[in-house]
Amino acid sequence: MTFSLPERIEIMEVCPRDGFQSVKEFIPTEAKIAILDALAGTGISTMEITSFVSPKAIPQMADAADVTAHFNAKWRGKITSVALVPNLRGAESALAAGVDWMNFVISASVDHNMANTRRTVEESIEELKKVCALKGETKLRLSVATSFACPFAGDVPPKRSSASWIRVLRRESTASPSATRSGRPTRSILRIHLPRCGSDTETIRSLSTFTIRTEWRLQTC
Repeated sequence: MTFSLPERIEIMEVCPRDGFQSVKEFIPTEAKIAILDALAGTGISTMEITSFVSPKAIPQMADAADVTAHFNAKWRGKITSVALVPNLRGAESALAAGVDWMNFVISASVDHNMANTRRTVEESIEELKKVCALKGETKLRLSVATSFACPFAGDVPPKRSSASWIRVLRRESTASPSATRSGRPTRSILRIHLPRCGSDTETIRSLSTFTIRTEWRLQTC
């Protein structure tokens, strides 16, 4: 199985979501907006600006609506906004705020999905179906976290990851490593997994285009 390099890649800035949510002390909304504006001024085309999650679960994201309102007022039409949503309630909030894209996350690892969302993988898939029905003209992408390794359960069987991609989407999806084990770089894990995913054409299509986003990620057409 051979793969050709794409003619164009998209680099999506994720600091205002992935970076901020790891900081325990609450970052004032004004400070977040200042950093967001500075990043937007670098000429990027796409930014994951926030996450619509329960403020009890991630207090850092409690001001998601305010951050999105500022972004829309200053950058809409210039930079594509993306917001992470883990469930239907988050999607409803993101749609009300007016993001360009929603990024729905499901973990291939049962343990990781339960820790992140308090749902089984199948329950998250059912939730995603509801989001698909609700989204209207807003674009939706799926990220399959722990596609290769889970910090709780170790290596994730390739068939489980590919089955997640195949079952859930006939839309855009990305596959996120989320974790590596024993110091093995993600690219090595990809080399291990690619031959073991079988000959399913949907799997091959899912793996055929690479997008660099902090870590290696995979993206369909």
